[in-house]
Amino acid sequence: GATLGGGTTVNWCTALRLPERIAQEWDECSGIAGLAAELLPHYAALETRLGVAPASNHNANNRIILDGARKLGLHDGCGYCGFGCSYDKKRSGSAAFLPDLAGGGTIYADASAERIVTRERHACGVVARQRNSAGESVAFEVEADLVIVCAGALRTPGLLARSGVADPLLGKRLFLHPVAAAIAEFDRPIEAWLGPMQSAYSDAFNYRAGAYGAKIEVAPAHPGMAALALPWTNRDRHADFMGRFRNVATMFALTRDRDPGSVGLDGEAAIRYRVSPFDAENLLAGLAGIFDLGFAAGAIRMMTLHTKPIEIERAQWTPSYRESFARRLREIGVAPNRQIFFSAHQMGTAAMGSRPADSVVDPAGRVWGYENLLVADASIFPQSSGVNPMLTIMAMASRIAAANGAMPVYL
Repeated sequence: GATLGGGTTVNWCTALRLPERIAQEWDECSGIAGLAAELLPHYAALETRLGVAPASNHNANNRIILDGARKLGLHDGCGYCGFGCSYDKKRSGSAAFLPDLAGGGTIYADASAERIVTRERHACGVVARQRNSAGESVAFEVEADLVIVCAGALRTPGLLARSGVADPLLGKRLFLHPVAAAIAEFDRPIEAWLGPMQSAYSDAFNYRAGAYGAKIEVAPAHPGMAALALPWTNRDRHADFMGRFRNVATMFALTRDRDPGSVGLDGEAAIRYRVSPFDAENLLAGLAGIFDLGFAAGAIRMMTLHTKPIEIERAQWTPSYRESFARRLREIGVAPNRQIFFSAHQMGTAAMGSRPADSVVDPAGRVWGYENLLVADASIFPQSSGVNPMLTIMAMASRIAAANGAMPVYL
Protein backbone atom coordinates (compact mmCIF):
# COMPACT_ATOMS: atom_id res chain seq x y z
CA GLY A 1 0.00 0.00 0.00
CA ALA A 2 3.02 2.34 0.04
CA THR A 3 2.04 3.81 -3.30
CA LEU A 4 -0.12 6.57 -4.74
CA GLY A 5 -3.68 5.59 -3.92
CA GLY A 6 -2.66 3.71 -0.78
CA GLY A 7 -4.14 0.35 0.11
CA THR A 8 -6.92 0.71 -2.46
CA THR A 9 -4.35 0.28 -5.24
CA VAL A 10 -3.46 -3.25 -4.14
CA ASN A 11 -6.42 -4.41 -2.05
CA TRP A 12 -9.07 -6.90 -3.07
CA CYS A 13 -11.85 -4.37 -3.87
CA THR A 14 -14.30 -5.80 -1.35
CA ALA A 15 -16.89 -3.03 -0.87
CA LEU A 16 -19.29 -3.89 1.97
CA ARG A 17 -21.42 -1.65 4.17
CA LEU A 18 -21.45 -2.05 7.95
CA PRO A 19 -24.05 -4.68 8.86
CA GLU A 20 -27.05 -3.08 10.58
CA ARG A 21 -26.53 -4.71 13.97
CA ILE A 22 -22.84 -3.67 14.04
CA ALA A 23 -23.77 -0.14 12.93
CA GLN A 24 -26.13 0.09 15.89
CA GLU A 25 -23.29 -0.95 18.21
CA TRP A 26 -21.13 1.82 16.77
CA ASP A 27 -23.83 4.35 17.63
CA GLU A 28 -23.91 3.12 21.22
CA CYS A 29 -20.13 2.77 21.64
CA SER A 30 -19.30 6.20 20.19
CA GLY A 31 -22.20 7.99 21.88
CA ILE A 32 -22.98 9.65 18.54
CA ALA A 33 -26.68 9.14 17.95
CA GLY A 34 -27.49 8.54 14.31
CA LEU A 35 -23.88 7.98 13.19
CA ALA A 36 -24.83 4.87 11.21
CA ALA A 37 -27.79 6.59 9.56
CA GLU A 38 -25.61 9.54 8.56
CA LEU A 39 -23.31 7.18 6.63
CA LEU A 40 -26.10 5.87 4.37
CA PRO A 41 -26.10 8.65 1.72
CA HIS A 42 -22.30 8.56 1.66
CA TYR A 43 -22.33 4.80 1.10
CA ALA A 44 -24.79 5.22 -1.76
CA ALA A 45 -22.77 7.99 -3.42
CA LEU A 46 -19.52 6.02 -3.05
CA GLU A 47 -21.02 2.88 -4.52
CA THR A 48 -22.05 4.90 -7.59
CA ARG A 49 -18.68 6.63 -7.85
CA LEU A 50 -16.73 3.37 -7.47
CA GLY A 51 -19.03 1.30 -9.67
CA VAL A 52 -19.86 -1.14 -6.86
CA ALA A 53 -22.22 -3.92 -7.97
CA PRO A 54 -22.76 -7.64 -7.36
CA ALA A 55 -20.31 -9.75 -9.34
CA SER A 56 -21.68 -10.82 -12.70
CA ASN A 57 -19.78 -14.08 -12.35
CA HIS A 58 -17.81 -15.93 -9.70
CA ASN A 59 -14.48 -17.63 -10.17
CA ALA A 60 -13.99 -21.17 -8.95
CA ASN A 61 -12.39 -19.96 -5.72
CA ASN A 62 -15.44 -17.90 -4.66
CA ARG A 63 -17.79 -20.54 -6.04
CA ILE A 64 -16.67 -22.86 -3.22
CA ILE A 65 -18.40 -20.60 -0.67
CA LEU A 66 -21.58 -20.40 -2.76
CA ASP A 67 -21.73 -24.10 -3.60
CA GLY A 68 -20.93 -25.17 -0.05
CA ALA A 69 -23.36 -22.73 1.57
CA ARG A 70 -26.20 -23.68 -0.76
CA LYS A 71 -25.59 -27.38 -0.18
CA LEU A 72 -25.73 -26.80 3.58
CA GLY A 73 -28.65 -24.40 3.37
CA LEU A 74 -26.53 -21.56 4.78
CA HIS A 75 -26.26 -17.85 3.91
CA ASP A 76 -23.87 -16.89 1.09
CA GLY A 77 -23.21 -13.30 0.06
CA CYS A 78 -12.75 -10.37 -8.29
CA GLY A 79 -5.60 -13.16 -9.45
CA TYR A 80 -3.00 -10.72 -10.11
CA CYS A 81 -5.33 -7.84 -9.21
CA GLY A 82 -4.15 -7.97 -5.61
CA PHE A 83 -0.78 -6.62 -6.69
CA GLY A 84 -2.28 -3.61 -8.50
CA CYS A 85 -3.94 -3.45 -11.91
CA SER A 86 -1.50 -3.21 -14.80
CA TYR A 87 -4.42 -2.33 -17.08
CA ASP A 88 -5.55 0.61 -14.90
CA LYS A 89 -9.06 -0.78 -14.52
CA LYS A 90 -9.26 -0.92 -10.73
CA ARG A 91 -11.32 1.87 -9.17
CA SER A 92 -8.69 2.64 -6.53
CA GLY A 93 -8.49 5.91 -4.63
CA SER A 94 -6.04 7.34 -7.15
CA ALA A 95 -8.27 6.39 -10.09
CA ALA A 96 -11.60 7.38 -8.55
CA PHE A 97 -10.79 10.57 -6.64
CA LEU A 98 -7.50 12.15 -7.69
CA PRO A 99 -9.01 13.50 -10.93
CA ASP A 100 -10.97 15.87 -8.66
CA LEU A 101 -7.68 17.68 -8.06
CA ALA A 102 -7.23 18.52 -11.73
CA GLY A 103 -8.19 22.14 -11.03
CA GLY A 104 -5.50 22.60 -8.39
CA GLY A 105 -3.53 20.95 -5.61
CA THR A 106 -0.14 19.33 -5.22
CA ILE A 107 0.76 15.72 -4.45
CA TYR A 108 4.05 14.93 -2.72
CA ALA A 109 4.71 11.28 -3.51
CA ASP A 110 7.32 9.23 -1.60
CA ALA A 111 7.24 11.80 1.19
CA SER A 112 6.77 10.99 4.87
CA ALA A 113 4.95 13.34 7.24
CA GLU A 114 7.08 13.93 10.35
CA ARG A 115 4.85 16.22 12.37
CA ILE A 116 2.01 18.69 12.18
CA VAL A 117 2.94 22.30 12.88
CA THR A 118 0.63 23.74 15.56
CA ARG A 119 0.39 27.12 17.26
CA GLU A 120 -1.88 27.54 20.25
CA ARG A 121 -3.96 24.46 19.44
CA HIS A 122 -4.27 25.51 15.79
CA ALA A 123 -2.80 23.45 12.94
CA CYS A 124 -0.71 25.54 10.54
CA GLY A 125 0.89 22.97 8.25
CA VAL A 126 2.90 19.78 7.98
CA VAL A 127 6.65 19.11 8.11
CA ALA A 128 7.53 16.28 5.75
CA ARG A 129 10.67 14.65 4.43
CA GLN A 130 11.46 13.58 0.87
CA ARG A 131 14.55 12.42 -1.01
CA ASN A 132 15.93 14.78 -3.65
CA SER A 133 17.53 13.80 -6.95
CA ALA A 134 20.84 13.22 -5.18
CA GLY A 135 19.23 10.73 -2.81
CA GLU A 136 19.45 13.04 0.18
CA SER A 137 16.59 13.22 2.68
CA VAL A 138 15.36 16.81 2.77
CA ALA A 139 12.77 18.27 5.15
CA PHE A 140 10.20 20.76 3.91
CA GLU A 141 7.03 22.37 5.23
CA VAL A 142 3.62 22.64 3.60
CA GLU A 143 1.45 25.41 5.01
CA ALA A 144 -2.25 24.71 5.41
CA ASP A 145 -5.42 26.22 6.82
CA LEU A 146 -6.78 22.72 7.46
CA VAL A 147 -4.85 19.52 8.17
CA ILE A 148 -6.46 16.10 7.72
CA VAL A 149 -4.52 13.11 9.02
CA CYS A 150 -5.00 9.86 7.09
CA ALA A 151 -1.94 7.84 8.09
CA GLY A 152 -3.93 4.75 9.04
CA ALA A 153 -4.55 3.13 12.40
CA LEU A 154 -0.89 2.16 12.79
CA ARG A 155 0.69 5.56 12.00
CA THR A 156 -1.91 8.23 12.79
CA PRO A 157 -1.49 7.94 16.60
CA GLY A 158 2.28 8.44 16.43
CA LEU A 159 2.02 11.37 14.03
CA LEU A 160 -0.47 13.09 16.33
CA ALA A 161 1.68 12.40 19.40
CA ARG A 162 4.82 13.82 17.71
CA SER A 163 2.76 16.90 16.90
CA GLY A 164 1.92 17.65 20.52
CA VAL A 165 -1.45 15.91 20.82
CA ALA A 166 -1.36 14.46 24.34
CA ASP A 167 -4.30 12.09 24.58
CA PRO A 168 -4.02 8.95 26.75
CA LEU A 169 -6.20 7.05 24.29
CA LEU A 170 -3.83 7.53 21.34
CA GLY A 171 -2.68 4.13 20.12
CA LYS A 172 -5.15 2.27 22.30
CA ARG A 173 -8.00 0.03 21.10
CA LEU A 174 -6.26 -1.45 18.07
CA PHE A 175 -8.49 -3.89 16.21
CA LEU A 176 -7.02 -6.20 13.56
CA HIS A 177 -9.69 -8.66 12.34
CA PRO A 178 -7.53 -11.74 13.04
CA VAL A 179 -7.84 -14.27 10.24
CA ALA A 180 -7.37 -18.04 10.25
CA ALA A 181 -7.16 -19.80 6.89
CA ALA A 182 -7.49 -23.29 5.45
CA ILE A 183 -7.03 -24.78 2.00
CA ALA A 184 -9.45 -27.01 0.15
CA GLU A 185 -8.19 -29.27 -2.64
CA PHE A 186 -10.50 -30.32 -5.47
CA ASP A 187 -10.28 -32.75 -8.36
CA ARG A 188 -10.59 -29.86 -10.81
CA PRO A 189 -8.72 -26.60 -11.44
CA ILE A 190 -9.61 -23.68 -9.14
CA GLU A 191 -6.80 -21.19 -9.98
CA ALA A 192 -7.61 -18.89 -7.08
CA TRP A 193 -5.46 -16.08 -8.49
CA LEU A 194 -7.66 -15.52 -11.57
CA GLY A 195 -11.03 -13.77 -11.97
CA PRO A 196 -13.02 -11.52 -9.61
CA MET A 197 -11.18 -11.52 -6.28
CA GLN A 198 -13.80 -11.54 -3.52
CA SER A 199 -17.32 -11.82 -4.85
CA ALA A 200 -18.94 -14.13 -2.27
CA TYR A 201 -19.02 -14.57 1.49
CA SER A 202 -20.94 -16.41 4.17
CA ASP A 203 -22.26 -15.01 7.45
CA ALA A 204 -23.27 -18.44 8.75
CA PHE A 205 -20.74 -18.15 11.60
CA ASN A 206 -20.65 -14.36 11.91
CA TYR A 207 -23.14 -13.75 14.72
CA ARG A 208 -22.51 -16.65 17.07
CA ALA A 209 -21.89 -14.34 20.07
CA GLY A 210 -24.16 -11.35 19.59
CA ALA A 211 -22.66 -9.27 16.79
CA TYR A 212 -19.35 -11.14 17.03
CA GLY A 213 -18.16 -14.12 15.04
CA ALA A 214 -16.30 -14.88 11.81
CA LYS A 215 -17.16 -14.01 8.21
CA ILE A 216 -16.11 -16.65 5.65
CA GLU A 217 -14.37 -15.33 2.53
CA VAL A 218 -11.72 -16.51 0.08
CA ALA A 219 -8.27 -15.11 -0.68
CA PRO A 220 -7.22 -14.57 -4.31
CA ALA A 221 -3.95 -16.29 -3.46
CA HIS A 222 -1.19 -16.06 -6.04
CA PRO A 223 1.12 -19.11 -5.89
CA GLY A 224 3.89 -16.91 -4.48
CA MET A 225 1.66 -15.83 -1.61
CA ALA A 226 0.60 -19.40 -0.97
CA ALA A 227 4.21 -20.60 -0.87
CA LEU A 228 4.90 -18.16 1.97
CA ALA A 229 1.78 -19.13 3.93
CA LEU A 230 2.08 -22.91 3.76
CA PRO A 231 3.51 -24.65 6.82
CA TRP A 232 7.01 -25.99 6.25
CA THR A 233 7.79 -29.57 7.16
CA ASN A 234 10.27 -30.44 4.45
CA ARG A 235 11.18 -29.55 0.88
CA ASP A 236 9.52 -32.51 -0.81
CA ARG A 237 6.19 -32.04 0.97
CA HIS A 238 6.14 -28.32 0.20
CA ALA A 239 7.05 -28.88 -3.47
CA ASP A 240 4.41 -31.60 -3.81
CA PHE A 241 1.72 -29.33 -2.47
CA MET A 242 2.74 -26.40 -4.68
CA GLY A 243 2.49 -28.75 -7.63
CA ARG A 244 -1.19 -29.31 -6.75
CA PHE A 245 -1.97 -25.68 -5.94
CA ARG A 246 -3.85 -25.13 -9.20
CA ASN A 247 -6.68 -27.23 -7.74
CA VAL A 248 -6.80 -25.44 -4.37
CA ALA A 249 -9.36 -22.98 -2.97
CA THR A 250 -8.00 -20.62 -0.33
CA MET A 251 -10.63 -19.95 2.34
CA PHE A 252 -10.46 -17.95 5.56
CA ALA A 253 -12.42 -16.89 8.63
CA LEU A 254 -12.27 -13.13 9.27
CA THR A 255 -12.98 -12.56 12.95
CA ARG A 256 -14.65 -9.43 14.29
CA ASP A 257 -12.47 -8.86 17.34
CA ARG A 258 -14.04 -7.49 20.50
CA ASP A 259 -10.84 -7.24 22.57
CA PRO A 260 -8.24 -4.81 21.21
CA GLY A 261 -4.48 -4.40 21.39
CA SER A 262 -2.38 -1.25 21.02
CA VAL A 263 0.26 0.37 18.84
CA GLY A 264 3.33 2.32 19.96
CA LEU A 265 3.59 6.05 19.36
CA ASP A 266 7.25 6.17 18.31
CA GLY A 267 8.71 5.61 14.85
CA GLU A 268 8.61 1.84 15.22
CA ALA A 269 4.84 1.76 15.84
CA ALA A 270 5.24 -1.60 17.56
CA ILE A 271 2.03 -3.62 17.70
CA ARG A 272 0.99 -5.28 20.95
CA TYR A 273 -1.86 -7.67 20.33
CA ARG A 274 -2.97 -11.08 21.50
CA VAL A 275 -6.13 -12.86 20.43
CA SER A 276 -8.34 -13.02 23.52
CA PRO A 277 -10.14 -16.21 24.61
CA PHE A 278 -13.46 -14.69 23.48
CA ASP A 279 -12.17 -13.80 20.02
CA ALA A 280 -10.28 -17.09 19.76
CA GLU A 281 -13.49 -19.06 20.29
CA ASN A 282 -15.14 -17.21 17.41
CA LEU A 283 -12.07 -17.53 15.19
CA LEU A 284 -11.79 -21.28 15.71
CA ALA A 285 -15.53 -21.80 15.20
CA GLY A 286 -15.16 -20.00 11.87
CA LEU A 287 -12.17 -22.17 10.97
CA ALA A 288 -14.22 -25.31 11.56
CA GLY A 289 -17.00 -23.77 9.47
CA ILE A 290 -14.61 -23.45 6.53
CA PHE A 291 -14.31 -27.23 6.50
CA ASP A 292 -18.12 -27.58 6.47
CA LEU A 293 -18.35 -25.32 3.41
CA GLY A 294 -15.38 -26.83 1.59
CA PHE A 295 -16.48 -30.45 1.93
CA ALA A 296 -20.08 -29.56 1.10
CA ALA A 297 -18.78 -27.96 -2.12
CA GLY A 298 -16.96 -31.17 -3.09
CA ALA A 299 -13.41 -30.81 -1.75
CA ILE A 300 -11.49 -34.09 -1.78
CA ARG A 301 -9.28 -33.03 1.14
CA MET A 302 -8.69 -29.97 3.30
CA MET A 303 -5.83 -28.76 5.48
CA THR A 304 -5.29 -26.23 8.26
CA LEU A 305 -2.24 -23.95 8.34
CA HIS A 306 -1.07 -25.05 11.76
CA THR A 307 2.66 -25.45 12.34
CA LYS A 308 1.79 -29.14 12.30
CA PRO A 309 -1.03 -29.10 9.71
CA ILE A 310 -4.23 -31.03 10.22
CA GLU A 311 -5.13 -32.70 6.91
CA ILE A 312 -8.54 -34.31 6.50
CA GLU A 313 -9.89 -36.48 3.69
CA ARG A 314 -13.46 -36.05 2.53
CA ALA A 315 -14.54 -39.52 3.74
CA GLN A 316 -13.47 -38.63 7.30
CA TRP A 317 -15.81 -35.63 7.59
CA THR A 318 -18.67 -37.08 9.60
CA PRO A 319 -20.65 -35.31 12.37
CA SER A 320 -18.70 -37.11 15.07
CA TYR A 321 -15.34 -36.36 13.42
CA ARG A 322 -16.39 -32.74 12.99
CA GLU A 323 -17.06 -32.50 16.73
CA SER A 324 -13.68 -33.97 17.63
CA PHE A 325 -11.97 -31.69 15.09
CA ALA A 326 -13.52 -28.57 16.66
CA ARG A 327 -12.44 -29.81 20.08
CA ARG A 328 -8.88 -30.39 18.80
CA LEU A 329 -8.75 -26.85 17.43
CA ARG A 330 -9.66 -25.49 20.86
CA GLU A 331 -7.06 -27.69 22.55
CA ILE A 332 -4.30 -26.39 20.25
CA GLY A 333 -5.56 -22.86 20.77
CA VAL A 334 -4.17 -19.65 19.32
CA ALA A 335 -0.92 -19.21 21.24
CA PRO A 336 2.07 -17.90 19.24
CA ASN A 337 3.62 -20.31 16.74
CA ARG A 338 0.67 -22.73 16.79
CA GLN A 339 -0.66 -21.64 13.39
CA ILE A 340 -0.28 -18.74 11.00
CA PHE A 341 -2.69 -15.84 11.35
CA PHE A 342 -3.28 -12.96 8.98
CA SER A 343 -4.55 -9.38 9.22
CA ALA A 344 -5.20 -6.79 6.53
CA HIS A 345 -7.53 -4.46 8.47
CA GLN A 346 -6.17 -2.13 11.15
CA MET A 347 -8.82 -0.06 12.97
CA GLY A 348 -9.28 2.04 16.09
CA THR A 349 -6.34 3.78 17.92
CA ALA A 350 -7.82 7.31 17.58
CA ALA A 351 -11.50 6.61 18.08
CA MET A 352 -14.36 8.99 17.33
CA GLY A 353 -16.84 9.70 20.10
CA SER A 354 -19.14 12.18 21.79
CA ARG A 355 -16.93 12.82 24.85
CA PRO A 356 -13.21 13.68 25.15
CA ALA A 357 -12.86 11.17 27.98
CA ASP A 358 -13.81 8.30 25.69
CA SER A 359 -12.36 9.33 22.33
CA VAL A 360 -9.60 11.15 20.45
CA VAL A 361 -11.72 12.93 17.85
CA ASP A 362 -15.16 14.52 18.11
CA PRO A 363 -18.24 13.57 16.03
CA ALA A 364 -17.06 15.88 13.21
CA GLY A 365 -13.65 14.19 13.04
CA ARG A 366 -11.78 17.04 14.78
CA VAL A 367 -9.08 16.15 17.30
CA TRP A 368 -10.48 17.29 20.63
CA GLY A 369 -9.19 20.79 21.42
CA TYR A 370 -8.15 21.60 17.85
CA GLU A 371 -10.49 23.48 15.52
CA ASN A 372 -8.76 22.63 12.24
CA LEU A 373 -6.99 19.29 12.81
CA LEU A 374 -9.04 16.35 11.53
CA VAL A 375 -8.59 12.59 11.27
CA ALA A 376 -10.31 10.68 8.47
CA ASP A 377 -9.07 7.09 8.32
CA ALA A 378 -9.78 3.73 9.97
CA SER A 379 -8.19 4.87 13.23
CA ILE A 380 -11.43 6.71 14.11
CA PHE A 381 -13.54 3.52 14.11
CA PRO A 382 -15.11 3.15 17.58
CA GLN A 383 -15.08 -0.66 17.23
CA SER A 384 -13.98 -3.21 14.65
CA SER A 385 -16.25 -3.24 11.60
CA GLY A 386 -16.63 -6.99 11.19
CA VAL A 387 -16.51 -6.55 7.41
CA ASN A 388 -13.83 -5.39 4.99
CA PRO A 389 -13.59 -1.72 6.01
CA MET A 390 -12.71 0.05 2.74
CA LEU A 391 -16.18 1.38 1.95
CA THR A 392 -16.80 2.44 5.56
CA ILE A 393 -13.47 4.32 5.69
CA MET A 394 -14.53 6.26 2.59
CA ALA A 395 -18.03 6.88 3.92
CA MET A 396 -16.70 8.16 7.25
CA ALA A 397 -14.29 10.49 5.38
CA SER A 398 -17.14 11.79 3.22
CA ARG A 399 -19.27 12.36 6.32
CA ILE A 400 -16.42 14.26 8.01
CA ALA A 401 -16.02 16.48 4.94
CA ALA A 402 -19.73 17.33 5.08
CA ALA A 403 -19.61 17.94 8.84
CA ASN A 404 -16.83 20.50 8.36
CA GLY A 405 -18.67 22.51 5.73
CA ALA A 406 -16.96 21.07 2.66
CA MET A 407 -18.74 19.48 -0.23
CA PRO A 408 -17.90 15.77 0.07
CA VAL A 409 -15.82 14.91 -2.98
CA TYR A 410 -17.80 11.73 -3.42
CA LEU A 411 -21.22 13.37 -3.84
